[in-house]
Parts: sequence; C-alpha cells; structure tokens
Amino acid sequence: MCHPFSALVKKDARFHWDESCQEAFESIKRYLMNRPVLAAPILGRLLILYTTTLDESLGALLA
Repeated sequence: MCHPFSALVKKDARFHWDESCQEAFESIKRYLMNRPVLAAPILGRLLILYTTTLDESLGALLA
C-alpha cells in the first residue's frame, strides 16, 4: 500500500508525485478512516502477543 512512497523518502531522491502516489495516498486515507475490526477475546483461548523493536520504533500485535 505504501510502496510508491518508498522512492520519495530515499536519500537524494527527486520528489515526484505521480498517479501511483495519489492512488496509494487515497487508499491509505480510506483505510485510516474506516473503523478497525475488533472483537473481545474468547475466554479460555490462547492469546499471543507478537512484538518487534527497531532503533526508532516498536510494534505489537495481540492475536
């Protein structure tokens, strides 16, 4: 979804906003404007916490 933006943020890259960038932007905007699908955990079922870290960020997913 964000692939067209990858080239825009590379060092010494010339910024050029084309149709693929606009489509990616609209897709991301639609995704962020929709509510996520959430559900309560089912008691007795296994929950797994996935985590990841980098120097600049961290992430987690409960599944």
